[in-house]
Amino acid sequence: MDPQPAKPQVPSSLSLVVGGLAGCDLWGGWVATASDWYRLADGRLNLQTDHHPFAERFRSNYRECLTSDAGDLPATVCQVRVLNSPSLVVARLTGSPLPWEAFPRLFLDAADVATVSPVGARWQVAQTTHPVGEVAFAPDEVILQQDRPWQVFVAGVAVSRTLSAQQHVLFFHAAAIAIDGRGFLLLGLSGTGKTSISLELAARGHDFYGDDLVGVEHGTRALVPLRRAAHVRRGPSSRLVRAALSDVDTPEDSDRKRAVVGELFPRAGAKAASLDYVICLRSFSDTTCLEAFDPSPADLSWVTPYASSVCAGNSGSQTMRIISLFSEATCFFLDAASPDGAADALEQIAE
Repeated sequence: MDPQPAKPQVPSSLSLVVGGLAGCDLWGGWVATASDWYRLADGRLNLQTDHHPFAERFRSNYRECLTSDAGDLPATVCQVRVLNSPSLVVARLTGSPLPWEAFPRLFLDAADVATVSPVGARWQVAQTTHPVGEVAFAPDEVILQQDRPWQVFVAGVAVSRTLSAQQHVLFFHAAAIAIDGRGFLLLGLSGTGKTSISLELAARGHDFYGDDLVGVEHGTRALVPLRRAAHVRRGPSSRLVRAALSDVDTPEDSDRKRAVVGELFPRAGAKAASLDYVICLRSFSDTTCLEAFDPSPADLSWVTPYASSVCAGNSGSQTMRIISLFSEATCFFLDAASPDGAADALEQIAE
């Protein structure tokens, strides 16, 4: 039996649009109507856009990072334009140059990328399982469709590009606090209490560096704050935190309250501190229990580096730095009866 002929590949809708834009100047005559500077860890981001809802949404999430002083730290400029015909969003980034193959890994998990196909000499289109759908990218630009949830995605691209230039810092999906100058990194899956425990400690006046994305300098082990708004889900919380959140609204497009920690808890600073303890949050339970352990390679499954840290520099070197940070800290597993109980236990460690 003769083999069936291979089916011809049908170009995707975004591939066709991007192919049709070849040679077009997507930025001709464009004027940004909003421009803000942010300090993100040890880097700066200048966000320019003509789409005010996007600018406002970014400000609400990174209000504590807004700065009027551009300073002399490394800078990334992200320009975001909304096109009406065709109905696209285009983001252009300038700053530290990145190799072509590194760029998509800054904003797409490997599991989200189904296929990547070239479109002409400049563009590639990723078919993804991410809610944003298809993504066209070049080393310095991204194109998405307007009818997809593009705002969160483009914000992630801008932040990732800014953090990827900071090769002296490892960024983690984690919370970080300091008690009397002793730094704690709180690791755990979503829903295990990173936000509720770190907010309880912030309510008590301890230093707060972030509840979801934080940095640690390799070499010095200094905690690097990235205090974006905390997104607080329904669940266990202390009296102090519940009272502070009582007047905070839940955005229409979310099931979580968006809390600016510096406004809720003005005593919670972010003074210089180094990483002393790694706390692995297992679950909420009937009693609060801390269990010390000596880390092994298997325990690295607790560590979730932010994509920009994996892509910034040699991956083997970055892995060794993560192992070093983990092995040089004092490590505990934590089962918590409540955020209050967990905060009490961590305060006792720091005494």
